[in-house]
Amino acid sequence: MVYRNFKPLLGEEVFYLGGIKLSTKHFCSCDNLKCKNHPNNHSLGCDPCIKKNLAGNEIPDCFFKLVNEDLSELKSYNLGDFAKFYLENS
Repeated sequence: MVYRNFKPLLGEEVFYLGGIKLSTKHFCSCDNLKCKNHPNNHSLGCDPCIKKNLAGNEIPDCFFKLVNEDLSELKSYNLGDFAKFYLENS
């Protein structure tokens, strides 16, 4: 028997199956929890973030973090900066 329990955090649905807690909360490596596009702030997953970035000719933060977690020297998130960041950090 599956029991559903909806938690207060948006985007998270918790199921209990045989006493085991299973969550459908979206994973996101972005630490900007105040961003309206962060999956913790809605139930649409990564879609709003990706749409925002594509509209601005940019790449999401998580792609940069895949190359290197330290983004302190990063000036912008555009495609050219990503290519440069990748070449300098891989």
